[in-house]
Amino acid sequence: MDPFDDCVAKGRLKKIEPDAERVAKELDTAREELERARSCYLGGNWDEAATQAYFALYRCARAAVNSKGYRDTNLFGLCAAVQKLFVDADELPRDTVRQIRDGKDVKDAVYDGHRANRGQARTLLQDALVIGKTVFTRLALPGFDAGEIETTIPEPADPTRERSPRRPPRPGRGGDWSPPRR
Repeated sequence: MDPFDDCVAKGRLKKIEPDAERVAKELDTAREELERARSCYLGGNWDEAATQAYFALYRCARAAVNSKGYRDTNLFGLCAAVQKLFVDADELPRDTVRQIRDGKDVKDAVYDGHRANRGQARTLLQDALVIGKTVFTRLALPGFDAGEIETTIPEPADPTRERSPRRPPRPGRGGDWSPPRR
C-alpha cells in the first residue's frame, strides 16, 4: 500500500468536504508567518526567521491538502498527501516534501535550544516563499494574490552577523535563570 492510502486507512489523513473558508484561514496565517519570517531574517534573528518560515511552509501545504478534501493529523500524513496530490501531479516542486521535513528538523532543533544559522534561515525562507507563491497561484482564492509574495530575499542590515541573539534558558530546562545584575 502506498503511503497516502496507508495514511487514509490509518486515519492520519481524513477525508473532508473541501472548505474554501478553512483553506483561506490557513493561507491568511501562512501569509502572516511569511511576513514575520522575512522581517526576522532582515533583522538577523535566524532562529525566529527559520521557525516562522517552517510554519508558513507547513500552512501552505496544509491549505493545499485541505483544498483537495483531506485533513492531516500529523506531519507524515501531510507529507504523504502533498506527495500524492501535488508533487506526483507536477503541481508542486519535486523537493517540496523534503523541504517540509528539513524545515521541521531545523524548527525542532531551535526549540531544543540549538541556534539556526543564517544559511538555514535563508534556505527555509526561500523554500517557504516559493511554495507559498506556488500554492497561492494553484488555489487562486479571492484575496490571495500570488503576486504579493515576493520570492527574492534582500540581505539583512548586518550580513556579518552569524548567530541569533542568545536567549536565556527557560527555568527548569538547563538550570535556573535570573536576569543580569545592573
